[in-house]
Amino acid sequence: MNAPADPMKVQIHRLDNGLTVYLSENRELPRISIRVVVKAGAAEDPADRTGIAHYLEHMLANKGTTRLGTTDFSAESPHLDTIRALYDRLITAPEEERAAIYAQIDAAGLAASRFAVPNELKQVYGLLGARKLNAFTSHDQTAYVVDIPAGRLEQWAMLEGDRFSAPVFRSFQTEVETVFEEKMRSLDNPGRRISAATRGALWSGHPYGAEILGEIAHLQSPSISRMEAYYRRWYVPGNMAVILAGDFDSDHVLALIRAHLGRLPAAPIPQRPQRTVSPLVQDQRIAIRHPGTEEIRIAWQTVPFGHPDRPAITLMDMLMDNRASGLLNRNLTIPQKVRSAGAFPRFLREAGGWFMHGSPRTGQTLAELEGLLLEQVDRLLDGDFTDDSLSAILDNYDLGYLKGLESNATRVGLMGQSFVQDAPWQGVYGDLARLRAVTRPDILAVAQRYLTRPRITTTRHDDTADLPSPTPPPISGRTINATAHSPFFSAVVAHPTPPTALRVLAAGSDWQRIDRGGLRLMTAPNPHNDLFQLTWRLHQGRVEDSRWVVNMALLRRSGVGDMNHAALSAALYRMGVSMSVSTSRHITELRLGGRQDRLAEAVALLKSRLSDPVITAEERRAHVEDAIAHRSTARSERGTIIKALQERVLRGPTLSRFHGLSLTDADLRTLTADDLYQRCRSIHDRFRVGLYVGPHDPQEVEDLLGGGSLPELSIPSVRYAQPAGRRIVLVHHETAQSSIHLLCPRPPTPQRHLPMLLSEILGGSAGLVFQEIREARGMAYAAQASWGPSWRADDETLMWASVGTQADKTPAVVALLLELIAAPLSPARFARAHAAIQEKLRAARVSFRSIPGVAERWHSQGHAVDPRPARLAALSETTLDALSAFAAPLAEAPLTIAIVGDTTRLDRAALEAILPVEVLSADELFVY
Repeated sequence: MNAPADPMKVQIHRLDNGLTVYLSENRELPRISIRVVVKAGAAEDPADRTGIAHYLEHMLANKGTTRLGTTDFSAESPHLDTIRALYDRLITAPEEERAAIYAQIDAAGLAASRFAVPNELKQVYGLLGARKLNAFTSHDQTAYVVDIPAGRLEQWAMLEGDRFSAPVFRSFQTEVETVFEEKMRSLDNPGRRISAATRGALWSGHPYGAEILGEIAHLQSPSISRMEAYYRRWYVPGNMAVILAGDFDSDHVLALIRAHLGRLPAAPIPQRPQRTVSPLVQDQRIAIRHPGTEEIRIAWQTVPFGHPDRPAITLMDMLMDNRASGLLNRNLTIPQKVRSAGAFPRFLREAGGWFMHGSPRTGQTLAELEGLLLEQVDRLLDGDFTDDSLSAILDNYDLGYLKGLESNATRVGLMGQSFVQDAPWQGVYGDLARLRAVTRPDILAVAQRYLTRPRITTTRHDDTADLPSPTPPPISGRTINATAHSPFFSAVVAHPTPPTALRVLAAGSDWQRIDRGGLRLMTAPNPHNDLFQLTWRLHQGRVEDSRWVVNMALLRRSGVGDMNHAALSAALYRMGVSMSVSTSRHITELRLGGRQDRLAEAVALLKSRLSDPVITAEERRAHVEDAIAHRSTARSERGTIIKALQERVLRGPTLSRFHGLSLTDADLRTLTADDLYQRCRSIHDRFRVGLYVGPHDPQEVEDLLGGGSLPELSIPSVRYAQPAGRRIVLVHHETAQSSIHLLCPRPPTPQRHLPMLLSEILGGSAGLVFQEIREARGMAYAAQASWGPSWRADDETLMWASVGTQADKTPAVVALLLELIAAPLSPARFARAHAAIQEKLRAARVSFRSIPGVAERWHSQGHAVDPRPARLAALSETTLDALSAFAAPLAEAPLTIAIVGDTTRLDRAALEAILPVEVLSADELFVY
């Protein structure tokens, strides 16, 4: 089959050392999305030392090289050698010797830390205006990600050439403890637990069945030597790719990559063993326990990415679940026969799988849910789908592909897929053509071939989880060197580059504004394709009307005219139009999206749905009962309890509107269809802001929207419940980690640049909280802090910090958080953050899809023009003394430390020695 012309115009080069380079120019924004990909991941972990690929990723993402992250590598190196040897001893040491070896590791780590500069890579990237600096590990790959201003390419090449030529795995002890915290965090996530159990059985005996984070026993005895061997084997240029998409000249980029990454020494590409997944010989069932909504997952083995059956399986999957007209959608989720149901495929390099999942309704057993899911498989096998449904799927796939190409990150992901899966590029971007060649008999054939084979069925039951209680090794706190930098850091920062210029947006050129009769319309063009997106915004949220959010949920389930919800969903899918509703505290938004020629039809359909929503009494009753059951189950889920506790602390017991549902179960049952009709019919006469992106003339859009003479409505100012002093509020929940949230309400401040700058110091690139809690002590995987600037000048603000840590570390983390927010601001940290936040603001770009919403926000804040130049000027003039005066009240400010954790594992007496402790039950957080 001939592939169509490449819309991304990708160039692929192979350097002399074997490194592959993918380039896709996109001049829409002066930024570049970049990924360095290694074709090796957790599947290459040794079976007796799982997790190596992942913690190697952490090392390369954070720890630096012989030139970066150290003040004196020659002095540091002997201590690192000692640590390596001690970890080798630890693997085979008897239990009675482990404590002594850990003590020696800790002492050597302290000695080495005198020369380390933590997070120096993050610091330099922050000063370059980079965003999204990250890394990830899957079974098939490890990738290192960043997004940079277009003018910073040479500095990026200098940093990445150094990163992969001379890495040093310093601070290993604290980083492995951080990975261990990440592992414990995963044990508190019910979705990750059922996924891991299913994959482990589906691909048993193959590395795909092992967890990427590694087994707990292996994480307790890690090996630097084995990790270094992994690096030497797999991180060779012939097994790596550098992938860029964005605003650059390809010849210039290629020359830079040759100069800096082309110098990596060539080495043989390692040969992978010929591995296959053993076919399942019989059905298998697995049951796990975890608090919260029960769930089932059913999985079949299928094929790897490169198999000829992949396109047909992809279409088979979309016939089962496309969120609108698939068999699972129209037969189960839309008619509310189950709480939730869905399906998805996985195509890896050496194996594949197809997965169905679902959650039961109230009174429905997991066995009954399983029967309903398998009934849809039988329908598929019987050919219960039409050529029209196939055509609609392909049209919507094309829409998603077009929208994806607007994003540099999506382009990079597609190119990375080509490299990792050893797939010719024309086969990746030509997927739509391959899908269009699939016939109905092809789909029936693959369904019969794979879905009649043995399967894995995993059920998750609402019960107490069986969680480990590991004892962490001793780690003495390291002193963070916040003032020193390596010479290489200084050379990269000082490297001559064109100054980054703030791109100022202007009304009339970047967006158009139309005001008529109380309706304000903001529009911007789409420079890429013929897709539109239209948002209706009205100043109405769940705070002003506690029933509003429930009625908007019913609107999402309604039909229109002679179409019920299922028929409407199918019609919208055939049109290639999306229609959604979202509600926040004070704002409701209705959104439409699709191709240019569908705008008028889509607006007319939305207006009809608002004026004549259709929902039967039984559909309303089923939705309400399901919402009641979901709320009841969610009360036992960690994430729900955390959100409810934060809401209780910030709003108080009487003002809390957690999820907008201050209604009791009895209140919900009294809701009638008339509630929905009255509120929906009022929307068109109440919405006052339209946001449009697309190819249409603004006047045409305004004519379609209509509008009338609307009275101006005021949105209440943000106010928080003010604690009388400092306290800890503790809620018991059986989890592997404690979730700690410092919440400190602050008065309104019209000086938005001050919270921005303080947030950069506390939680930005290599921020204070991250460095001191994670890097210096290994006490958490996630450690964040910020001072959120107000939406409007009279809104109160919130300084917050959030940490997840093992229960026995909880008191130490709480004490350290209080110490950090009260500490005097370091001149060195101020200087770095001051430079970084200004560069971030100069380098930030508003994407075309975001321009109308951003312009509207500026308008609502009282700005007639782009306010960023004024903020940049204010930032440049801010002194350490001025910021210190702004931050000084934090040392004594009233605040709450909200903790959700297992009180049988944490030291409550130690917490009470820090602050008064108030204990709440989960029941006290909810009104239902």
